[in-house]
Amino acid sequence: MSLDYELGNIANYKEVCYTGEPGQRKMSGVTHALIFVTMSVDIGHITEKNYLEFYTRAKFVAALLGSTLYEADEHGGYKERDFTIEEIRAHIGLGTNVHEKSRAHFVKRHLDSYFRSADYDTRQITAAA
Repeated sequence: MSLDYELGNIANYKEVCYTGEPGQRKMSGVTHALIFVTMSVDIGHITEKNYLEFYTRAKFVAALLGSTLYEADEHGGYKERDFTIEEIRAHIGLGTNVHEKSRAHFVKRHLDSYFRSADYDTRQITAAA
């Protein structure tokens, strides 16, 4: 299934979601990463009511798996960074076709996945010994 998104309901979406000069604008890295993070956090629409929960879940995923947001560093490379509350709040109105799940379902899904991965790694290490 494809990941579909809608930015038009974001206040000032042309300024919030895009960078560059008119005619050469491209989607901002924050907007692009937030679209894909909706799948990890099990929240398809950022609203005034849920943006803090979205932020909390994004922090949880980043702590468990690493961030999906990168920015240029001073050496010409890239480094991970977390979303800020302000960035998520500015994207209220972003919508995707991701179906919202409860916090309990979200946490269980990620912890089960983490433990499956850890179990696999443990079996690989002990099999090699």
